[in-house]
Amino acid sequence: MKNVSFYRKAVISIFTNEYFIGSMSPSGYKTNFSECIDEPGYFTYILKGEASCSGFIRRITEKLNNKNPELYYCAVDPESIDAAVFPDSKVIICDSISPHLFEPKIAGITGQIVNLSESWDTEKLKAAREELSMLHSALTSGSERAERCIKALSTVLYDNFDLAKRTVLLEKLDAFFGRLTKKVLPKRSANHPDDVTRGKVIYRYSSALTADGIKTLLPKGGTVYILADDYSAGANHLLSRLVAEASSRGFDVIVSKNPLLENDYFDVYSHIAIPELNLYFYSSTYLAPLDTNNRAVNFMRFYSKGLLAAKRQRMRFNNEAAESLLSEAVTALCSVREIKRKTEQYYEKVIDENVIKEVEEKILKKLQ
Repeated sequence: MKNVSFYRKAVISIFTNEYFIGSMSPSGYKTNFSECIDEPGYFTYILKGEASCSGFIRRITEKLNNKNPELYYCAVDPESIDAAVFPDSKVIICDSISPHLFEPKIAGITGQIVNLSESWDTEKLKAAREELSMLHSALTSGSERAERCIKALSTVLYDNFDLAKRTVLLEKLDAFFGRLTKKVLPKRSANHPDDVTRGKVIYRYSSALTADGIKTLLPKGGTVYILADDYSAGANHLLSRLVAEASSRGFDVIVSKNPLLENDYFDVYSHIAIPELNLYFYSSTYLAPLDTNNRAVNFMRFYSKGLLAAKRQRMRFNNEAAESLLSEAVTALCSVREIKRKTEQYYEKVIDENVIKEVEEKILKKLQ
């Protein structure tokens, strides 16, 4: 397959405890972060305010780096932090700016709204009314363009996925699954040694389509298997079986769905993690290649070459269309990111830093 070098320059970052708060998908923006907010015992500070949220969260995490927080990045701008989870303190800080809007489950009990817009001098903002209106219109237009490209991209990717799914050598792949589980998966979790308790299946986004291309956050350590599968069908079958088997043995599993193949009717898994075993399985495709020194599994051996050959012309057309549509989507998201940054600059100029610091100190006391 064609090497898409354009997308290689920003597809991998090596992090620990880091995810995307959500991702663009063919059916709109998707996020699972409400699972974190609804976790029993946690208290969430939900930030509202156009400009200051990311910087606010970053300052707190830098001051409390020893707390080892989970960080959640913006799906469009991966340099922007949208949330931080502090498991030791059972405190969450997240922004609630479109497209992800959150509310506390029980106001004042499980969380509270922190309105950072109270720090704005709105009289100064009025002078920029025309410029902000133009930026808002451009943001809407850019977002709609990106959504159209992603829908079209998903269509051709799913066509290849569906074609390839019919050619998977299931008996051969299931035999590999059996050998793999004997090698890496103990019979029972040490945390759940009985035969009744099932492990939890937790959903997070380890990959997202961003203004820097398709970006994947990999674990820094542990045992990592890279599933090299340009069609995703074989890898999805293996990952689905691993999730079911690991959870049945009492292990908690973190699942990352493929955001470009996610809709309201079916899910395709891209990556999974079994934290208790420090064990990870990550998919690599021609649009989102993972160049690492980890264990690689070449999935072409799990497809019927003869059946694939009969569909080669159509699949090649889909691949070329996917590359073009991905490039268009990334261009649109770059425009969205630039507009958002320009908008934030107007709000940053009217912020009363004393109000921000007062709120920051209150949250820091809760965490220390």
